[in-house]
Amino acid sequence: MELGATVCTPAAPKCGSCPLARECRARKEGRVDEIPAPKPRAARRDLVLVTARLVRAADGAVLLEQRPREGLWGGLWQPPAAECADGREVAPRAAGELLALPETVALRPTGEVPFQTTHRAVVFVVFEAGVRGAGAALARAGRRWVAPDELGDFALSNAAKRVLGR
Repeated sequence: MELGATVCTPAAPKCGSCPLARECRARKEGRVDEIPAPKPRAARRDLVLVTARLVRAADGAVLLEQRPREGLWGGLWQPPAAECADGREVAPRAAGELLALPETVALRPTGEVPFQTTHRAVVFVVFEAGVRGAGAALARAGRRWVAPDELGDFALSNAAKRVLGR
């Protein structure tokens, strides 16, 4: 029996139905409202990510990159993104540098996309650009061009879907 999840809960312990009530130290000491102590909540960490919706003019394909296996949204695909220590005020040139984009990609700011996770408030500072030609220089390791009708084949977080406007 899982006593901690069903009987000895921090908010409302059910001592009358507990098979260990006679041996319970908390009950003997009159501390059932204190034990077990609630788990401390994880510290909330706000995060600002610069991201770019890059669309290839020839076929409407979108550039995606795969996130690292560990961490937030591990292994999922998203538009190119990077954490921004400078907050929300990012110039297009600085955004291009953060995202390791060539200077020939002219980014335009399009706004912010807020997203809430359990322990984080994430704000995506979104830029976009149309890319002429094949865009081969952009599709480096971990990045690839994806046709609009193939986006459903890629594991995207809900946050990435919002950034892409899907």
